[in-house]
Amino acid sequence: MNIQDILAKLQAPHEKLPYEVLKAAIADREQIIPELLQLIEWAQGEQDYLWENPDYLGHIYAMYLLAQFREKLAYPLIIEFFSSFDDEDEPTDNLGRILASVCGGDDSLIKGLIENEKAYKYARGEAIGALVSLVTCGEKTREEVLAYFQALFREKIKREPSNHIVWNYLIRHSTALYPEEVYEDIKQVYADKLAESWIISLEHVESQLALGKERVLKRLSGKYSLIDDVIASLKSGIYSFKTEEDEQVSKTLFELTLNTGDLPRDALTKAIALREPVTPRLLKFLESQEEHADEMRGKENLMLHIYALYLLAQFREQRAYPIIVNFFSLPGDISVETTGDVVTEGLHRILASVYDGDDTPLKGLIEDANVNEHVRSAALKSFVVLVVCEKKSRKEIMAYFQSLFKGKLEKPSPPVWTSLVNCSADLYPEEVYEDIQQVYADGLVEGIEIDEVQKNYALGKKKALKKLNTNPQYTLIKETIKEMQNWACFKKQKEAPRFSELRTGPKIGRNDPCSCGSGKKYKKCCG
Repeated sequence: MNIQDILAKLQAPHEKLPYEVLKAAIADREQIIPELLQLIEWAQGEQDYLWENPDYLGHIYAMYLLAQFREKLAYPLIIEFFSSFDDEDEPTDNLGRILASVCGGDDSLIKGLIENEKAYKYARGEAIGALVSLVTCGEKTREEVLAYFQALFREKIKREPSNHIVWNYLIRHSTALYPEEVYEDIKQVYADKLAESWIISLEHVESQLALGKERVLKRLSGKYSLIDDVIASLKSGIYSFKTEEDEQVSKTLFELTLNTGDLPRDALTKAIALREPVTPRLLKFLESQEEHADEMRGKENLMLHIYALYLLAQFREQRAYPIIVNFFSLPGDISVETTGDVVTEGLHRILASVYDGDDTPLKGLIEDANVNEHVRSAALKSFVVLVVCEKKSRKEIMAYFQSLFKGKLEKPSPPVWTSLVNCSADLYPEEVYEDIQQVYADGLVEGIEIDEVQKNYALGKKKALKKLNTNPQYTLIKETIKEMQNWACFKKQKEAPRFSELRTGPKIGRNDPCSCGSGKKYKKCCG
C-alpha cells in the first residue's frame, strides 16, 4: 500500500476501524508524517465540510498517528485547530493525551488554549487534562500543575456560568491529581454555582480526598497515559466503530445494569456466550467502580458490578484479580455497602476463582486495618479455597496463619480473629492450636465456641481434611446463574425504573460527561 493509497483510505468513511490502513501508516512513518501534518492544516480551513460530513475522520486519524509518533510539529497545528473550531460534534475524546504526546514537554500552547475564552470549551477542558498527562509521564510535577490549576481557579478563567464546561473539567482533573491544595477553591466554585454537581459533585471530590493521595495518584497511569498505540486508543469505543457483536454486548450489559426483580437468565446466558468480547468491558467497568464507589451507596438497584464479579470469577479471569482486590481494599464500609451480602457469602470464592498466583494482594487485604473487617475475613477464607482446589499447599497457608497469630494481625479485631480461627480449624489446627487457645483467653473471638475447634481437632487430620473437601463454601465459582438464582433480591420486586427515569439533574448535553461515570461523553455512552 503506497502513501497515496493510505491517505485516500484514511479519509474514506469507515464502518469499522481501518486496522490495516493504520498499520500501513505506522509502518511508513517517515513518509507519512508530512502528509498527516498537511491533512490537519487542510482541516483548519474546511470547517464547513467537516460540519456537513461528520463521518469524515481523516484529520482525527492524523492526530492520533502523530501523537504516537511524538511529532512536535503537530503541536501548534492541533492547538490552532481546536482554538478556532466550535462544533459540538467535533471529537475531543483523548485530545488531552494527544496534546501531551506531541508537546515535547512544552506546555505553553496548552495553557494558551485553556485560557482562550473564545476556544472550543470541550477542547479547553481536555487541554487541562493534558497537563495531568504530563505529570503521569514525568514531564511536569504534580505540585507545579496544581499551582497552575490554583491560578485558573482564582484568576485565569472567567467566573461565569457560561464557562461551566471548563469548570467541570478543571474540578475533574484537579481531583485526579488529589486536590488537597485546591479543595477550598473547588468549594468556592460550587458555592458560586459555576460547576454542575450532577456531573461531578463536591461529595465525589471529598470522597477522593478521603481515599488518600497514594491511592488516587495510582490511577493516573491508566487514564492519563500518552498515546502509545493508535489502534488500541481508537478501539476503546470513542468513535463508535460498532460491529454486530459489539451491539450485542452493549445490549446484554444494559440488561444487566438494574435489578428488575427477576434474575436476568437470558442476559447472563448471552454474556457467557459472548465471553471474549464481554470480558474487557466487564474489567473496565469494575475498574471504574473504585473511583465512583461512594456515589453507588444507597443505589441497591444497580447490579452490573455484582454480575461482573461472578462472571469474571466463572471465566477464571486473572486480570480481574488486582481490580477486585483494589476495589475491596477501599477503607471503611464503602465496598460492603455497594456489594451487600456478596462480601460475606461469595467474595472469598470470587477471589480464589480469579487468583493469579500472587499472594501479596490477598495478604495486603488481610493485614490492612483500614479495610472492612468482613472483607479481610473473606480474604482469609479465600486461602482455604485455594488449598481445597490445590492451588496452595496446606503447609504454606498454615505457616502464614501462624504468622498472623504471632503478631501480623493487630488486636483487637474480633471478626477477623474469628475468621482466622475458623479457617485454621477447617484446615485442621494442629500447628496453631495453642495460639487459638490464647486468642480465646484474650477474648478476641466471637460467635464460635472453642468447643467447635476442639471437636474438629478431635476428628483427626485425615477426617477433618476430608470434611473440608466436601464443604461447598470452599469451592470455586462455576455457574453464575446457579450461584444467584435463589437470591432474595430476585423474589419479584417492583419494576425498576428505566434509565430515562433515573435522572434527577438537568438534561444531559450530548457532549457532557456521561452520568454513569464511564468518563465518556453522553453521546458516546448511555445516550
